[in-house]
Amino acid sequence: MHELTVSEAATILAILSREGLGDNADIAASGIPASTYYATRRRIYEAGWLSDRYLPNPWASGVASIDFVLAHPGPADRGRLEREWASREGNVLLWSGPNVVLGIFFRPNAEAPSPEDGSRISVTPDAGSVPVYFDFSRPWARFIDVERETLYPRPLQPPAGALERTSASKVRELVASDQAGKGEPSAPHRWHSTTDLSRGQQRSLERGLVESRTFLNLDSLPPYRGRELGEIVFLTGRLREGVSSTDVLGSLDRDCRVSPFLLADDGSQVLLLALGQVATAVSRRTRIPRATHSVASTLDEALKGVQMTVEPTWSVMRPTDHRYDRAAPLPPGVKDREGP
Repeated sequence: MHELTVSEAATILAILSREGLGDNADIAASGIPASTYYATRRRIYEAGWLSDRYLPNPWASGVASIDFVLAHPGPADRGRLEREWASREGNVLLWSGPNVVLGIFFRPNAEAPSPEDGSRISVTPDAGSVPVYFDFSRPWARFIDVERETLYPRPLQPPAGALERTSASKVRELVASDQAGKGEPSAPHRWHSTTDLSRGQQRSLERGLVESRTFLNLDSLPPYRGRELGEIVFLTGRLREGVSSTDVLGSLDRDCRVSPFLLADDGSQVLLLALGQVATAVSRRTRIPRATHSVASTLDEALKGVQMTVEPTWSVMRPTDHRYDRAAPLPPGVKDREGP
């Protein structure tokens, strides 16, 4: 079995930690020669270990609510639930494991599903928050035992003013470009670059109407030094009085050295996703490196009614995976006033 090399692990970290689309900062951050970096990056994307997506600012794109829905269906209901959720307007992500189904909906008006056995967290511009949204940079740094600052935690973009809506068509072009050639046998795995962007598309990035994000493809990542990111932890709970989701994030990150890659709340309920390491040879959970405080105790101080499900990474299917071309369009009447 192929194991990641030190250069591959460092290059992945540099890409996950990047700010903007320039190569120079990525190369400097990787700590490896430029020629090695370029060759390694190409190999990483061709292997499908990383995917770049343009993430539109949901609030500037006509989204009324972002709904995070977690259900625990029985085997007989899972297929029906997957089909139903995938067909819903604004379904941008659908992950399905043996015991849980997670759906994320960028919805304009239509109701997101409310599972009988599970929870729904709705975030709007005025209520709730998403302090970290699929940011794998610090979890990856800790997995490969590298101490360095990243942009973690990257939140979901904050509400944008009306001026941001002027680049609507450019955002649609960028988001749609992520799906170009998908499904074709020769479709390349490409990273985002400014090389082929129009000035209008670049301005949309500069103004924060859309951003480039890189996501780990957890099911295809090779191990590193006998360990792999072999588990996904799905956790829900209710915030204790006086505690915020950023308090939870700070305590886990600072005291326990646990860095969730997703955390969302509606002011009361919390959804948290994190990664667990397993030893490649024996497939068992490994101890959190240099943890200074009990994770269970930290969660108990901040949350009540905690429910946790751990799924093997390889068992989590991704029928819809960061498909932001399925996000809600701008409301009727909003016209693009941006030039080419």
